[in-house]
Amino acid sequence: MSITTVIRDLAGTARVAWRKLVTLDRMPPEQRRRWSQATSVRGLGRTCALYLEGRIPSQPAYLPNCAIDHETRHLVPVLARANRAGLYTTNSQPGRFENYPAANAWVVGFADEHTAHHLAELLNGSGLHYLLWRARTRRPVLQHGKVDSRPFTEWQIRLFFQDCNASAVNALVDAVQVLIEDPLPGRDDRLWPLLQAYAERASVAPRPPSIAAVPRRATTQRTPDPIAEELAPS
Repeated sequence: MSITTVIRDLAGTARVAWRKLVTLDRMPPEQRRRWSQATSVRGLGRTCALYLEGRIPSQPAYLPNCAIDHETRHLVPVLARANRAGLYTTNSQPGRFENYPAANAWVVGFADEHTAHHLAELLNGSGLHYLLWRARTRRPVLQHGKVDSRPFTEWQIRLFFQDCNASAVNALVDAVQVLIEDPLPGRDDRLWPLLQAYAERASVAPRPPSIAAVPRRATTQRTPDPIAEELAPS
């Protein structure tokens, strides 16, 4: 990870922390009420779909009444569907947009074990780089390649998502954080079809007990995480 990325992330954290703690810059009460009705990662995903579609003006971890960026609007259908299927996305970027014809497509968010199972199966052999991480243990569950995005720490989750229900915040701390990036700049036809495939699979697939059935890649890191411990070679 470049020092520029680290500095940018630290600056962003400090800026949001200042607004949350000092200026008390929080979303309006009615919007906060809508978000606080969600008590799980999946509930946050369903609420985020409404935000992406413009039906709720604000989202947690951002300034109030801040709509999605123009370059992301064409991704709203697939992002909303992925959120309704269980992947709560908090940020994303297409591989190509105005003034940046060769950016790296990426998406970050949170998943429960059911969602992590399906995503891990689809990511295996996809050519995408990814990191599945838990804030609670501060350890990777699965990792392949390098991603520039950084996962939330537990204190960042509790600070940035304070507008959410306490049960939902605890669920985020215990959830699997999902960071996926296309390593090829300008390619925009790999990540989003994978999210579409996930949403389609999640809508019809039975709920697995864990992500134990996912084959291990040679580049996958083995960690003491209870999910990763179950990932035996097929």
